[in-house]
Amino acid sequence: MSTCTGTVATLDRRGDTQDYHPVWEKIITYACVTADTTATITLPLNGILQKVIFKRPDTTNNNLTSQLTIADSGDNTIFDTGGGLAENATSIYNLSEPLVGACDVLITFNEAVGVTAATFTITLRGI
Repeated sequence: MSTCTGTVATLDRRGDTQDYHPVWEKIITYACVTADTTATITLPLNGILQKVIFKRPDTTNNNLTSQLTIADSGDNTIFDTGGGLAENATSIYNLSEPLVGACDVLITFNEAVGVTAATFTITLRGI
């Protein structure tokens, strides 16, 4: 059993000029390997979370399901997809959740990923 850590690409268009819009986007990429049973990252979020996009790849493990959870620094669950999300699919969720400070973004798998370099992507968008 091992844990995959993610990388984050940030697009922040909040600014004080008219060319900018009051939006931000964080794209979290997890490159999971065979033995991974969880994937986690802690990142700062400041604003209102409005959209979560969870993209899951096709893996060789056809029984693999996953669950995405976002928790604040006090371990309070902010967002939870519920378990049993199938592989090779994209799920889009709309919400309105104010966030300040560090948040944990966690994927839990029902069993080990079973394939090398399975890339799971989570996009967080907000204002």
